[in-house]
Amino acid sequence: MKDLTIVFNYPDEQIMPNKCPQIVLEEIRGQNTLFFVSHSHSDHFTKKIFALAKQTKEYIFILSYDVSQRYSMPSNAIIMRPGDRVSLLKISVEAFDSSDLGVAYMVYLNNLHIFHSGDLSDWSRKELPPEVNK
Repeated sequence: MKDLTIVFNYPDEQIMPNKCPQIVLEEIRGQNTLFFVSHSHSDHFTKKIFALAKQTKEYIFILSYDVSQRYSMPSNAIIMRPGDRVSLLKISVEAFDSSDLGVAYMVYLNNLHIFHSGDLSDWSRKELPPEVNK
């Protein structure tokens, strides 16, 4: 896709450094934009993102299931749960379970693979040896 901008987790503006909202606005204005949201915590999501998207040329939201449980969704939102896969605009997206709320994403764009972890706060896994899980 030509002129594609990807935004991962647009948090509440009080959490961002002062210039970040303006930088994001400049980058998305007039662009085709994918907005990814890993979960609904305010350090990763604000519903202001829905109004911000109106500054783009075209936009699609790819949102964790927990966001859709708390907020009204725009018609072009794709809701993801762990294990879900979606292909759009020559991009493939796979959602993975998070050890916190929501999901992590793997985005496949041509030869570029982007992993966005969201919040993986608990790194222990039952399949790992006890000494690794300390």
